[in-house]
Amino acid sequence: MSAPRTRRRAAQEKLEHGSDDDRAAAVVDGNGSARDAPEASDSDPDENIFLFWPNIIGYCRIVLAIASLYYMPLHPRTCTLLYSISCLLDALDGYAARAFNQSTRFGAVLDMVTDRCTTSCLLTSGGLIQPGVPVNTSLLRQLFPDPFSAAALEFARANKMDSTVPWVITGISFPIMLAKQIINVVQLVKASKWLAEVDIKTRKAKGLNKEA
Repeated sequence: MSAPRTRRRAAQEKLEHGSDDDRAAAVVDGNGSARDAPEASDSDPDENIFLFWPNIIGYCRIVLAIASLYYMPLHPRTCTLLYSISCLLDALDGYAARAFNQSTRFGAVLDMVTDRCTTSCLLTSGGLIQPGVPVNTSLLRQLFPDPFSAAALEFARANKMDSTVPWVITGISFPIMLAKQIINVVQLVKASKWLAEVDIKTRKAKGLNKEA
């Protein structure tokens, strides 16, 4: 007759011969008893990922970037000041995420998208030709020394568009472009909610929601 197994030996055998899921879920306490690891409770209140301090700083960056682009053709110094503050906040949101333990996927995506959009808008706005600014036409003058030559007139005729054609194109494409923008907004909202749900589950699994 074999000797009865102790609780410590039974727990050890469960960890050795059980499946990977059992070994991951089982915990041996001080008395040698095997028990399941505590899981994150679904009854815990969900955090509002969108109101985390790093994300609020990200929203402020977007407002400052839009304001800087607005002032770009009107007041370059104001534009520079606002854009510089927006860039400085880019470093502050990372510090706030570490200080408040609020690092999230949503915040990372928000920061990345803001950087790309502001840079693209800055390059686009800086490349616009403002009314009254002289344009360098030396290349055209070299190609067409005589503006009334047959080549120059043909070039002008080939690049001339009847005034009604752009309005027709706009009328046809506007509903499609509007629908596309609506779809983009819907996708943006759904993607943000999905990222927030993933962040909430991850923080619950790590117990970070109780520390915040």
